[in-house]
Amino acid sequence: MRYFTALVNKIANCNLKRQFLWSILILFLTSCDFTKQEIIAKVDSHELHYEDVYRHFQQMNIPIDDQKLVDEFVTDWIKQKVVDLELKELNPSAHYENQHQAEKNRYALNLFSMENKIIEERLDTLITEDEILQYYRNNRDNYISKSYIVKALYIKIPDSISVSEKLKTAFLLKKDKDREVVKKYGNLYATNFYFEEDKWIFFEDLVRDIPMTEDSKEQLIKNKEHAVFTDKNDIYLLNIFDFRYKRSETPLDFEKEKIRKHILKRRINTLREEIRINILENAKEKYIIERY
Repeated sequence: MRYFTALVNKIANCNLKRQFLWSILILFLTSCDFTKQEIIAKVDSHELHYEDVYRHFQQMNIPIDDQKLVDEFVTDWIKQKVVDLELKELNPSAHYENQHQAEKNRYALNLFSMENKIIEERLDTLITEDEILQYYRNNRDNYISKSYIVKALYIKIPDSISVSEKLKTAFLLKKDKDREVVKKYGNLYATNFYFEEDKWIFFEDLVRDIPMTEDSKEQLIKNKEHAVFTDKNDIYLLNIFDFRYKRSETPLDFEKEKIRKHILKRRINTLREEIRINILENAKEKYIIERY
């Protein structure tokens, strides 16, 4: 490691000397006339050519005229080669194992990138309502509610605002015109307002800030009741229209988006498996493969 430390220190101390050289390098790299096999750095028998730097910056879409980035790339290359040589001398077994693992990792990354590119081109993202329904029916055990879900009206209003008897009556929704009264109060005065007669929501998400006991929650839900709660700052009005029991089957509408993602994920996995098989099969026709 002394050799490595000394070399790194030497590299650090050569910045000023290199600035002129990098200016020349950049001039070469941005010109069509430079000799691509000319050497820019060398560690033992390992050489870094102008072409290597140019190809890297081009592939990574990095501006080739950035002196600092070119300098960092060459410095990193030197460090990597030094560490590689040092480990090979110090612990040949670990050096071989690391090389072997690096090859396996590169294979996995290359395969994954190929799969993703082909999937991007071939994946059918259109999922019909019939497919969603069929998936839901075939996997009912996966859609058991672990909590109450409800359809409800919920209004939270600061106690500084007088809640009229008109609102207390309207939030029961006995008459069609009550909905307009509720929406007016909710939009003008409420700090929290939820009103969905046809959509499901987890009960705990709806009432997390209402001061009520667990027994009150149970009774309110099961009896599809309405209630008014108060604390020192706010007034809470809650009306439960419908509910599903704990561990009951959740409605399809509540699970649609999750099912859509599951179907899409399944398609991707199936396509990925097909691609892996096809890559190997196509390779037999494209390349000369011999095993002795």
